[in-house]
Amino acid sequence: MFRRYPLSPVCLAFLLSSACVAVAPEDVSTEAKALDEDPVPCWFDAKNTRTQRTLTCRYVTVPQRHPSVRGGLADQAADKLEPLKIAVVVAKGRGTSTEPPLFVLGGGPESTMHKFLGQLSFWEEIAGDRDIVAHDYRGVGNSKPLLSCDISDSDLERIVQELSIDVNAEFIDDSAFLELVERMIGLCGSRRVAGIDYRLFTARQMAADVEAIAGALGYEGAIDLVGESYGTLLAQVVALQSPARVRRAAIDGVLAYGLDYTGQWYASFDAVFGRVSEACFAQPTCRAAYCGTDSDSIPNNCDLFEQQFNASAARLSEGPIDLGSTGQGSAGKTGRLSRSIIREMMDLVSSPDASFRIPALARALYDATQGRTDSLASGELIGLVSEDAADSDVESSGDDEPLIDATTLLYNTVYCSNHRSAERRIAHSGRFGGAEAFFRGRTTRFYEMCGRLGFSEPDTELTLPKNFAAKFLALSGEFDATTTMEGAALVADLFGKERVQLRQLTHGPHVSLLRNEPSGHCARVLAREFLSTGAVTSRCALPNVDFLVPFAGPSPP
Repeated sequence: MFRRYPLSPVCLAFLLSSACVAVAPEDVSTEAKALDEDPVPCWFDAKNTRTQRTLTCRYVTVPQRHPSVRGGLADQAADKLEPLKIAVVVAKGRGTSTEPPLFVLGGGPESTMHKFLGQLSFWEEIAGDRDIVAHDYRGVGNSKPLLSCDISDSDLERIVQELSIDVNAEFIDDSAFLELVERMIGLCGSRRVAGIDYRLFTARQMAADVEAIAGALGYEGAIDLVGESYGTLLAQVVALQSPARVRRAAIDGVLAYGLDYTGQWYASFDAVFGRVSEACFAQPTCRAAYCGTDSDSIPNNCDLFEQQFNASAARLSEGPIDLGSTGQGSAGKTGRLSRSIIREMMDLVSSPDASFRIPALARALYDATQGRTDSLASGELIGLVSEDAADSDVESSGDDEPLIDATTLLYNTVYCSNHRSAERRIAHSGRFGGAEAFFRGRTTRFYEMCGRLGFSEPDTELTLPKNFAAKFLALSGEFDATTTMEGAALVADLFGKERVQLRQLTHGPHVSLLRNEPSGHCARVLAREFLSTGAVTSRCALPNVDFLVPFAGPSPP
């Protein structure tokens, strides 16, 4: 789903930055221009791409502000703006299919072209003989102009020194954090390029780009969509804004439109950790190692797992813990354990490669807060808690690369602007309250930042049009803490349960899409069936998570 980037908390400051390539301004009322007359050289080696299809690359020119998008930030934008060129690739089908083209909406919302090419065999498996279309979103990848902000490591270091902030500590709670952000805003604001308005790099404008691309390519009538992570949100907006354009959409690792995405983090964590607790209880070896006496009022819940996690989070909130040496010989590492690991565990629980270690890691964290760090040195856990993952909120990208790039800028821009209604939140039980305070604090700071920048659209929430006919397949993961099954259920609430089929897999399928794993394979099977028939009757055999049990029993008191 969504990737985390260096300086992601600080990068909220760069919503005032702009593009680096200037072209002649154009009246905002201009609709999407015709497709460029000739194909352009591809931005990749098309001949050596593993496919039997013909790959054609083109630019589609679109207005920066689509006239069809009204209200909110769109109405606040400037009148004279640069047109944008959207990079598009078409993988031509065999020409015998009567199915509409399949538009791939990637996650991110960073550049999607390289992802598309790396996953092309998967999209071909889903698409069959039809055309497949993918594009780089506005402002990123090969699209022009490229959003950027010339903030380098040296810029950051100078400001940090002036403010006397320790970027290697968890300074996000420090009062100096907001001052740092304001300084970054001022620096980026002074480097803006005329003709670009950052308030137009939102899901509503991106959805209008999809409509423009379909028209420019000559596709008449409805299209099908497949989206992963951020692309699932975009698919929903395309359907709401252009309902006649969308026949079916398979959305894979779901973000619900209008969801308080940042605020959902603690709810997602609580819900998914609750499922981990119940799954551990159901596995006899895991239950014996981590659950203790089942005295909790919640049936089939590992009460000891829950208690130890909350105790660890409470201890870490007081300050970092020095780990000392966590390993032997040249493989040994040293570092500090801070509550940043709580955030790291959201990524770990979503990964098929790491989720089976979560109960063991939660136990090891508790042991570390009690002065026992040996369990963190085990071969199974050393890669999860290391110097890099344990105690740094801010990392350097290297001297040769700008610290803030188009991806980072757009990542923060779209999630700030896409928040519509604070009421659309995932319900949670509050069992893992140790993480709740952490995520609530980050949520508050995020939306305070949005408010200061004037970057929210509370008055532009889209509603379901009359005679809406599009259908959705929403795929979600049982142990996906970022794009959750609770989020997928909100899509059914928005579009109607008669229009949305829900399928739950073991892990977030968009995580597994890059690998030939059961969840990813199942996602592709279900998506192809749905896009071909409009319904899903297949069931996939998915393995249970076999939790790591390196300990014989509960921690000593």
